[in-house]
Amino acid sequence: MKKHLLLLVVMVICWLLSLQNSYAQSWDLNGNNNVTTTSKLGSTTNIAVKLFTGNKERLRIQATGIVGIGTPTPASSAILDITSVNRGLLVPRMTSLQRLSIVSPANSLLVFDTDTQSYWFYNATAWNSLITGNTSGSNNLFIGMNTGKSITTASDNVGVGADVLQATTTGSNNTATGYGALYNNTTGYSNTAFGYVALASNENSANNVAIGDSALYNHNGSVGYNTAVGSKAMFTNTSGDDNTAVGKTSLFSNTTGSFNTAI
Repeated sequence: MKKHLLLLVVMVICWLLSLQNSYAQSWDLNGNNNVTTTSKLGSTTNIAVKLFTGNKERLRIQATGIVGIGTPTPASSAILDITSVNRGLLVPRMTSLQRLSIVSPANSLLVFDTDTQSYWFYNATAWNSLITGNTSGSNNLFIGMNTGKSITTASDNVGVGADVLQATTTGSNNTATGYGALYNNTTGYSNTAFGYVALASNENSANNVAIGDSALYNHNGSVGYNTAVGSKAMFTNTSGDDNTAVGKTSLFSNTTGSFNTAI
């Protein structure tokens, strides 16, 4: 009798232990109603967690928290590494109204605006267009905040830097690099501006070359064909045309004079 009782106790203990282990390690695919704030899904060791579909690894979470999608070896410098040779990444797409309705957007938040057909990011104070699209222009390259944001039909423009060619609508064949270069240009064409606010006031003049900090800064004539090389070269020029100035502040005070050369 004692033998039978002892055997029964052992069997009950074994059953309870197996039940406990089964309960602790199981995860009901139809849902779990016993999840608590201390529940865990994953690993408590330094082993990566892998997610498979079709018997193929699709996602891996390293013990360090680095996540790899499409790769078993996510880059150590990235928190998320997405790898694919035939698919891209789709960021959230929304209208301008929906974008502006986002409550307390995080710094660097990125969305695609379907109204402007461009990417927008939040820089802690305001929304800024990353690279702006155009209506029918072609072969334009713009890199920088607000750069090329007003383009409609202009083509073959290159703008690099913040607020470069930001007012240009139909002016084509312009090349500008540096903060605010060709800032006010709208219809002006075939202009070249390199430097901080170079040719910044120009609106419709054409075939000007400004190289240097504030070179041809005030020029807004209707003709053009000016060449200014040097910091603040031809700085005060407003409507003079066909001038050549080489050197720091060369032809600085010229306003309306034309066909001048200063070296």
